[in-house]
This record gives sequence, structure tokens and C-alpha cells, in this order.
Amino acid sequence: DLDLEKPLKLSYSGNHIRIHLPEFFERPVQMNMYDLSGRAYHPKVARGRNFLKFSVAGLHPGLYFVKVHSNCNGTARFVV
Repeated sequence: DLDLEKPLKLSYSGNHIRIHLPEFFERPVQMNMYDLSGRAYHPKVARGRNFLKFSVAGLHPGLYFVKVHSNCNGTARFVV
């Protein structure tokens, strides 16, 4: 797991979640999303230089686990 001095930062805007990535987080970055029963969801992810952004408009209300992974820097997990 990734040992971050500062955790990944999330921001919400309308139906979108943006994950702000630290400068040192090496690219490429992958994102996986799962509901509580373990079903994988594959939202369309917009990738910027220092962020990932995806829509939650089509998701049912509930808890989701998000995993952000970089081959060079490790993995960060959180709940949205």
C-alpha cells in the first residue's frame, strides 16, 4: 500500500468526483471501483495531469470502494 504523507484529496462537483493526485504519483494511474457486494463498476474516467474525474450519476445510492493504483508508487484505497 502507498504510504502518503498527505492522503489523496477528493472533491465533489454536481455528479462528479475528482481525485487529486500528488505530483510524485507516477503515471499511468488505474482506478477500480466496487460496491459492497464486490461488483466492479467501470465509470468513464477523465484523466488530467494531476487528477482523475468520474461521474457517479448512474450509480445506485450506497458505499463504494475506490482503488487508485500506480505501478511505481503503490496503491491508495478509500470509500466514497
